[in-house]
Amino acid sequence: MRLLLLAALAAASFAQNRPADPVRFYGNFPLMVDPTVPISRQPFHFEAHHIAGDSNLAGFHMEWFGVPWREFAAGQAPPEAWMREMDAIRGLQQRLGLPVYLALTPIGGSRDRLAPNATGTYALTTDDSFGAVCEAIDARPDYATVIRPGYRNYVSYMIRRFQPRFVALSIEVDLYTFHCPAAWNAMKRLINETYDMVKSEHPTLPVFQTFQIDVLWQADTGDPCFGFQRGCLAQNLQPLADLKSDVFAISTYPAFVFAHNGGQLPDDYLTVFAGLTGKPLAIAETGYPVLPYTAHNGNACVAGLQSSGFDQARWMSRVLRDADAAKMPFVVWWSNEDLLPEPASVPCDCAGNVWCQFLQSLDAPARDTLRGDATMGLRDFDGTPHPALPLWVQAVQSVVSAHR
Repeated sequence: MRLLLLAALAAASFAQNRPADPVRFYGNFPLMVDPTVPISRQPFHFEAHHIAGDSNLAGFHMEWFGVPWREFAAGQAPPEAWMREMDAIRGLQQRLGLPVYLALTPIGGSRDRLAPNATGTYALTTDDSFGAVCEAIDARPDYATVIRPGYRNYVSYMIRRFQPRFVALSIEVDLYTFHCPAAWNAMKRLINETYDMVKSEHPTLPVFQTFQIDVLWQADTGDPCFGFQRGCLAQNLQPLADLKSDVFAISTYPAFVFAHNGGQLPDDYLTVFAGLTGKPLAIAETGYPVLPYTAHNGNACVAGLQSSGFDQARWMSRVLRDADAAKMPFVVWWSNEDLLPEPASVPCDCAGNVWCQFLQSLDAPARDTLRGDATMGLRDFDGTPHPALPLWVQAVQSVVSAHR
């Protein structure tokens, strides 16, 4: 009880003494892939990179680490391996010295079940079987004893621990409505109740969900809304109408949609959501690859997306323009550095080095997804700037200078 009281007092002091905000925060996720780490660490973990010099916000995307559902529900200490990761992230936060966008979610990475359960003493493991695909979570026998209190206590703990400037309670939640329409009401109730709890504890904290708009548009080749049909877009937003969110926080990776629509996107591809939802807009994650890559089609490798540094810089210009036009409070570019070195990210399959061995340990869809995300950084794997970086840094410096 005494520790909880001290944490509450610290949070209140932080809120009262926090300096005035700049007009906009520009952030990156410090995600790193390292296949050489010892078993006691995740191959996916966070490192500072150049974020403190390039940006004025750090994004912590916590779905990589799972949720210790049972421990938080019971008021017990989380698994040791999970706590080591949280301690490392807290240390990184202190070294960066930047405000934090904290992204939490009760939904797993496949966006069709509960987030995996985090376990482990020496090595962190995440159990995807904790949740069943598209189950009605409130029909689980442990909903009242584990799921509901576990997620609420987890969120409260993470907010106390990381003192975020912005917090998401679910990530790309609209994908769950597409995958699991019959189970959506139960998940929505959990998220809305958690939102109410957080706002009661932190009334001035921006609390929201993130929304994958490339899927909301459904405008890629073969999609039902191909051609960017506005009526279709409004229909896809309908299940989200009573989901509580202070901000409409966008997730968008438009490279394929752009390429498959003749190199065109509607001028209001991002900003249309302000009018449709009546909420302030922000960009919770975006990116654009600088290198082409091939992908698996069965046992064959076929040509995938053609992209370049020029294409990334063009998307960056569009993002920064729309952030100004919509007066967005924050913009998060997916990663500060590329996740893989170029020789590992471009070939469909490679062999012979530690990176190739790591990629071969994944199934083909996971391998393609990681490689597709691999070259969206502002810098390459070794830290060399991509063409979009000067545009980003100029935007950051302009708000930092104006704030002084």
